[in-house]
Amino acid sequence: MNKSFAKKALCIALASAMVFGEAGTALAATTNAPADSTAATADYGDSFKAEITSFNVEGLQGDYDDDIYITATGYGSRTEVLVNGNVYDTVYGNSYDGSWYVYTDFDVAAGASYEISLVVYGTDDDIVSRKWAKINVPAPKLKSGSLSAYSNSNITETGYRQATGISVRCELESDCSRKYGYEIYRSTNSRSGFVKVNSGYTWGGSSVSVSDDKAVSGKTYYYKIKLVTVTDSYIKTSKVLATSGVVKAVSGKPEVSFDVEKNGSAVDVTMNDYGVANQFDIYRSTKKSSGYKKIKTIYTPTYTDKTVKSGKTYYYKVVPKYYDKSTGKTIVGVKTGAKGVVINMDDISVELNQASATAVRASWDKVSGANAYEVWYKDSDISGDCYRKAGITKGTSYVIRGLVAGDNYSFVIKAQKKSAGRVVYENTSNYESIRLAYNDSLRNLEAVSKSTSISKDKKTLKISTRLKWSKNYGASGYIVTAYNRYTGKTEQVKKISSANTTTYVFTNTATSSKGMKYSNVNVAPYKGRNIGTPSTIYKNYIDRLPYAKNVKAVRKSGKEAKITWSAVPGASRYSVYRTSPFAGPQWIGDVKTTNFVDKNITTSTEYTYVICPYSSFEFVYSPSAWENSTIASKAYVHKLSTPKISSAKNSASKSVDIKWSEIANAKYYLVYRSTSKNGKYTRVAAVKSTGRSYTDKKLAKGKTYYYKLIVKAVNDGGRESQSAASKPVGVKITK
Repeated sequence: MNKSFAKKALCIALASAMVFGEAGTALAATTNAPADSTAATADYGDSFKAEITSFNVEGLQGDYDDDIYITATGYGSRTEVLVNGNVYDTVYGNSYDGSWYVYTDFDVAAGASYEISLVVYGTDDDIVSRKWAKINVPAPKLKSGSLSAYSNSNITETGYRQATGISVRCELESDCSRKYGYEIYRSTNSRSGFVKVNSGYTWGGSSVSVSDDKAVSGKTYYYKIKLVTVTDSYIKTSKVLATSGVVKAVSGKPEVSFDVEKNGSAVDVTMNDYGVANQFDIYRSTKKSSGYKKIKTIYTPTYTDKTVKSGKTYYYKVVPKYYDKSTGKTIVGVKTGAKGVVINMDDISVELNQASATAVRASWDKVSGANAYEVWYKDSDISGDCYRKAGITKGTSYVIRGLVAGDNYSFVIKAQKKSAGRVVYENTSNYESIRLAYNDSLRNLEAVSKSTSISKDKKTLKISTRLKWSKNYGASGYIVTAYNRYTGKTEQVKKISSANTTTYVFTNTATSSKGMKYSNVNVAPYKGRNIGTPSTIYKNYIDRLPYAKNVKAVRKSGKEAKITWSAVPGASRYSVYRTSPFAGPQWIGDVKTTNFVDKNITTSTEYTYVICPYSSFEFVYSPSAWENSTIASKAYVHKLSTPKISSAKNSASKSVDIKWSEIANAKYYLVYRSTSKNGKYTRVAAVKSTGRSYTDKKLAKGKTYYYKLIVKAVNDGGRESQSAASKPVGVKITK
C-alpha cells in the first residue's frame, strides 16, 4: 500500500467519522480486534475525563506493506500511543472539549511481534488504557539450495584486481521490503567451530548478501547465514528467523567464463567474468574430450591464437589463476569446460551507398582467407525477381550500374576462397537493401572532427564540429537545425541547397555570461517543400570539448611515467584517465597544466592514457572517458631500470664484495660471474630486493673475475620481467 495514499485515506475516514459520529467504525482492522471493543470511559464532570471512543490498528497488507496504521479518538488531556510498552506518539486533547484523535503509522521489522496500546490521561489524573491484540510480522525465509560464496575484489591503483574477502549470498523465497538483520558465521571446519564475523541489517529484496572482508587469501572457509530480528527502542531482544546451510569458499580462488571466436585466420579467446583472476592458462585440442595441451599463459583477459590452420576445428579450455601481491603466492582455479570454433571463412558485413541515380556502391571489410568476392542483387520491387550475379572482384567494393531509378534493391556478397578455379570455402553476407530515390532520412550521419578556439579576453568559446553524411539522391538539399538554449526553441541554422554537399561545419558559441548556445544538432534532407526526418548527432555532441590530442607517455624515472598532450583552447583543467588490461578507464588525476606524472604503475603492463578537458563555461561539457576514443596515447610499458654495480672489491681473502644501488620495482638482484669480460656468465646469486650487496667467496687467488647484475621483477599480476644487464666490472684476486 502506498503510504501517502494510506495516510490520506485515514485522515478522510477520521474526518468523516467525527462529523457523522461514527469514528469507532471508520476503519476496519486487518488484525484481530481486542476482545472488549466497547468504549472505555470515566465519569464525566466539569473537567475532561479520560475516554477512548474508537481504537483501530490495520496494515501488513502484503509483503511490500511495511507499516501498521493506528487510529483512535476520544477525550482527555493527553493520549500516549505505546508500542511494546514504549511511547511512540503523544497527542493532546482539544482545549475546548478535550477531544483528541490519533492517526499515525509505524514501521515494523520482519519477524518481530508488536503490542499496540493507548493510555489516556484525564485532567483529574484519571487514566484509561486499551491494548490491541499482538501483531506478528511475517519473517523472510531463505530459499533452499541457493547459498553461494564468491571472492570479492577491487581494482588497485596500478590497475590490477585484488582479492578483498568473500561474499556469501542466499536468495529469499519471496521478496520482502521489511527491515531485518543478518549475521554471517565462518569456520575452517564444515561441521563445527563457527564464529560470527559480520552482521548488519537490510530492507530485504530478493536475496541477502554478506561480506567477510577479513578472509585470508588462499585459505578455505565454511560459511552460513542467519536472519535475525533487528533490535531498537521497541524490540529489545533479537531472535533467529532463519538459518542457511553451509557453503565452502576459498578466498581469492578465481573462476572464469570465456568465449572463443574466429578472427580471420586466427582465434580470439576472451575472458568474460573472471573475478579476481589476473592470469590464465590456455589449453587447446582438436578433440573436445581429450588431447588438451597448454599453449600459453597470458596476463591479460584476451588472447589471439595465430597458430591455427584453416579447415580444422579447435577446442579450448582455460585455467584461471590469481597472483596475490601481498603474499607472493598464486592461487589456481578450476579448469573450465570446452568451447570450440571452426576455422573457415569470416563473416562479411556490407554497406550500401548510392553512386548515382542508377548505381549503387557496395562496400565491405576484407575477409581473411578470401581471395574473391561475388556481388549479387535483385530488384525488390519486382515480385518473384531472383538474385543475379553483378560481378566478381578481389577488392572490397563494387559499383553496380544500370539500375532503375526509384526502385528498391537488395544485395548479398559472397566471400570465397578459390583454388584451381573452384570454390574451397564460401561465406554469404546478410542481405542489405537500398532505394534508388529520395529518402526522407539521412544515412551515416556522423561527427568526424572537432576543434575549439577562444577569444583573447577569454569570454567567448567556439566549438566547431565537422558533420558528414551519405548523399541523398533525389533530395533538393539538406536543412541543419539546432536547439537554442537561450530561446528554448529549435531553429534553422543552415539550408544547404545541393544534394551533392554532404559535409557541414557547425560552429557553436559559448559566452561567459550565457554559456553554450546550442545543445544538439539535426540534419534532415528536403525535396521541394517537403522536409524529411531529422537525424541527430548523439556521440561527440556539439556542446562537448574534443579530447586532447598528441597524448604521449614516456619514462620519467624508475617509478614514474610522464604524460603530455596538446592544450585544448577553452579548457580550464584536464582529467587524466588510464586504461590497462584489467581496468579502464581509471581516473588518476586532475591538472590545470598539459602534463601529468603517473606514480602508480607496475612493470610489464600496457597502459594507455586519455585526456578529457573541462571548461569553466556553463553548458560546455567534457567528452566521456568511457567512449572508444581514438585520441589516446600509444601503449606504454614501464620497463625496469638498468642496474649499475657501484663497487666490486677484493676486500677479504679469496672473496669479492659487490654493491649496487636500489632499482625501483625490483624483486631480485641476480649476480652473474665470468672469468673473461666477454665470456659466458653464470648466475652465482639471487639477492632479494631488500639487499644491496653480495659477497662472492672461494675464489682463486691471482685470477680476475668479471661481474654483471640483472634485475628481476614480478608485477602486480605475477608476470616476470628482467632488466638489461649492467656493464661488467672486473676484480683481480690479490688477497
